[in-house]
Amino acid sequence: HDDEIHDPAAGTGGFLIHAFEHILEKTDQGAELSREERRALTTENLTGAELVPETRRLGLMNLALHNLQPQNFDVANSLTSREHANRSYDVVLTNPPYGGTQPESPARDDFMVETRSPEQNFVQHAMSILRDGGECGMVVPDGVLFQSGAAERIRKNLLEDFDLHTVLV
Repeated sequence: HDDEIHDPAAGTGGFLIHAFEHILEKTDQGAELSREERRALTTENLTGAELVPETRRLGLMNLALHNLQPQNFDVANSLTSREHANRSYDVVLTNPPYGGTQPESPARDDFMVETRSPEQNFVQHAMSILRDGGECGMVVPDGVLFQSGAAERIRKNLLEDFDLHTVLV
């Protein structure tokens, strides 16, 4: 019950809310959690980053409506901010923005390839921040892992170094 769950493109907090509801469902609506576990779940274990301040504000209100007061739900660009990139998480859940290109490739020594593709960079980011044995659920556009070039190296690393369960297309 003390898993750290992170959404690096949190938007209005939907994935974090669903994670919270899933945990409640699995713990008899939280009755199986100690007081300390419940406090940690509602304030510490669910974290997120959102690039757009107005969207973050909506996310905080949405989380508050579900009795969540995360201490770490920041305005940040997850691809360039070192705060979240220097941590690791048990679970990463995200639906990052896609389409277009970034002005430049993020200068990250933990990324295996340089690309201006936000989709491919978020996949690399999730791979970088996931703890050993952790789990990730990510929504990306069709074919993002099956393109040539940078995607090939990312896909190869994902297949060799991670326990990939499912790719839905």
